[in-house]
Amino acid sequence: MAQRAERDPRIKEQVTKKLSKFVQRGYLAPGSIQSLIKYFPVAKGEDDVRMVFDGSKLGLNSAIWAPSFTLPTFDSLLPMLDVGTWQANIDIIEMFYNYLLDPAIQPYCGVDIVPYLRDGTSQQRLS
Repeated sequence: MAQRAERDPRIKEQVTKKLSKFVQRGYLAPGSIQSLIKYFPVAKGEDDVRMVFDGSKLGLNSAIWAPSFTLPTFDSLLPMLDVGTWQANIDIIEMFYNYLLDPAIQPYCGVDIVPYLRDGTSQQRLS
């Protein structure tokens, strides 16, 4: 089933920019496609979106292992701090997209980018 474009022109432009960046960085690449997964934007501040690729309907989420990125609680972190300890906020930007899918799974993670990028390649896959 084809992907629907966002109706709101502002959100559509944000999604187009994000998908263009994904193609340029190799997060999405042409290849053989067995099935498509849907994706949707989630607001990230006023002028940006975060893309969510929904693998749950195909059963992909239950078929793959994903690492747990738990954050420490205040109570578990406090005993490790001492006078002179420094802490920082590190924004890892799009680190999630750097986790490559196994080549055997990639054909089942196709995305239809035609509603946003009409460059002749209608379907790309998550790589």
